[in-house]
Amino acid sequence: MAAQSPWGLPTGELDATCEPAGGDLEALRGSRILVTGGTGFLGRWITATLARASERHGRGADVVVVSRRPERVPLAGRPGVRVVGGDVTTLASSPGLGAFDAVIHGAASSSAGY
Repeated sequence: MAAQSPWGLPTGELDATCEPAGGDLEALRGSRILVTGGTGFLGRWITATLARASERHGRGADVVVVSRRPERVPLAGRPGVRVVGGDVTTLASSPGLGAFDAVIHGAASSSAGY
């Protein structure tokens, strides 16, 4: 069985994403990135890819993950990953967030009805 990341995502697939994106990920070194929808499909993959790139290649970006269910973000506590409970409407009241260099909006309505 293939190795799994903390989210159960295959590390081989994360590595396969990191390798060709090396230059783009390098450009993010030292950036602060806000990821909304941290437990959804897009948010999980983006956060896991950034964490894996930092782990394997030292491409450190600080990632702030926003999720209505912060307890479901297994990357919390990893270097460069901070989890904030809430959603985009509550960010202004979250203390000490500061400024961001990039925002990846992966959130969707919880009533999307799929």
